[in-house]
Amino acid sequence: MMTSDMPVGLPSLRQVNLDQYRLFVEHAREVFFQTDMEGVLVFLNPAWEQITGFSVAKSIGTSLFAYVYPDDRQRCKNLFNAMINGRLSPSQRCELRCLTVDQQSCWLQADL
Repeated sequence: MMTSDMPVGLPSLRQVNLDQYRLFVEHAREVFFQTDMEGVLVFLNPAWEQITGFSVAKSIGTSLFAYVYPDDRQRCKNLFNAMINGRLSPSQRCELRCLTVDQQSCWLQADL
């Protein structure tokens, strides 16, 4: 019979760390995002809506590139493809213009 020194009902250290991380991401003023290999958004934190005005729920499942300012789109796609194909050095940083819900642009810095 195996026993544990951890009292029953207490969260594990891993669960506490996940909860802290979740709180950090949800309350950050910076946008945290994740895409699939095609550039489709699969995760966005609430800062996305605060900065761009686009709904998080409606943006999930759409292309990241749809929100990039048209003049910057090809450069962004090139950087994305280089990252996917392992041709970018770790911690690559780029600046790009993003569209807001009212079709204005805002500058964003992305750490890839």
